[in-house]
Amino acid sequence: MYVYIHKHVFGTSQHLRVTDAGEEYSWVNSIPENVWVFSRNEESYTRSVNVIMKLLEIDPPALENDAQAMAFRQLCGDDIINIPWYYVLSKKVFSQWCKNIVQGVCDALETFRRERYGETFIEGRALLRNLSRATVSETRLKRYLREEINPTNRKTLLSFMPDHAGFANQPVYDQLSTSTGRLILKTGPQVLTLPKKYRNLIGSRYEGGAVCQVDFVSLEPRVARVISGYPVGRDVYSSISDIIFKDQLTRDETKLAVLCALYGVSSTRLKNMLDDKADAVSVIRKIKEYFGTSELLKNMSSQISERGYVENLYGRKLNVQNESRHVWISHFIQSTATDAALIGFHRLINKIEKNELRVHGIFVIHDAILLDAHPDDEASLHELVREGIDLDEMGIFPLSMDIISRAQ
Repeated sequence: MYVYIHKHVFGTSQHLRVTDAGEEYSWVNSIPENVWVFSRNEESYTRSVNVIMKLLEIDPPALENDAQAMAFRQLCGDDIINIPWYYVLSKKVFSQWCKNIVQGVCDALETFRRERYGETFIEGRALLRNLSRATVSETRLKRYLREEINPTNRKTLLSFMPDHAGFANQPVYDQLSTSTGRLILKTGPQVLTLPKKYRNLIGSRYEGGAVCQVDFVSLEPRVARVISGYPVGRDVYSSISDIIFKDQLTRDETKLAVLCALYGVSSTRLKNMLDDKADAVSVIRKIKEYFGTSELLKNMSSQISERGYVENLYGRKLNVQNESRHVWISHFIQSTATDAALIGFHRLINKIEKNELRVHGIFVIHDAILLDAHPDDEASLHELVREGIDLDEMGIFPLSMDIISRAQ
């Protein structure tokens, strides 16, 4: 297998192709799809060695010689991407610099292959990088901007401003800036903070087409229950209300109790909601038993003792040893659910492509994905959603689908 070092790293006219053990190399004119690449721009490639180094917390090799780089910055500013370092540096210095970069890249890939989480991370990254640009209704956007006075919401709305063809910028997600892997947006339309009432500014590229929101049904509590080794019905909260409380608690009361039990939310609000219907402390204790939190905490404590960290179900490392125990639980569930959602939506997109549906993924909003669907393929998309998503050892997870806007 080969790894490619982009020509901008060296300032050469060709890319350097190296075997992943660093034993053989050659200069080539192009970089194929779906190969490992080390470059100056980590967002250019799905299999970016630069991003893997961030994931593994490995210091990347130096991208330039400090003394020469300082001199060029004095002359050219910060844009020194195309400096022909082969001619700037002595042959000996250039050769050693190349070897250091190749060695650092190969070492990082070797470490990555030993990581259980590796391919899960790449699968999620592939989904996020291959999203399509969204069509935006400029008429609705301008109306919302006129009506909105909150400066934060206005800034969010402005991030959706379309180009002359009616498309918003490409969203660029970050999977590494939060401890659990929960997504943030680096650039592009800030859909993660867009109030729901404004989502219908996102339109369809197809005449009569629909923008559909596909959600995992109660993803995080479902993950928590499956991890404990037990099946669960389509509606987790209704199942808990039925099985544990014999329908004495409403779905909303049960949902709040689950938040208290799994995420350490104060029981005061639950106590006020329940009034004299049930004892809040007892309700929370029963829900913890339902989800098997004691056994999960025991397993996590064992991992921390042995390794100094915890792994989520997919192998992502969670450094929670200095956090309180309810944080252990919430981080484990949220992190596992985040990976499950990305894997699930990636597989849904693969099924859409396999069935040759005219449906484009445009945004991921945590446990939901927005899809732009051709009107003639909307029914077929709905059938795929009804099938749910097979998440391997966790089983088939149900999905729901709603229309958030429709082209006129």
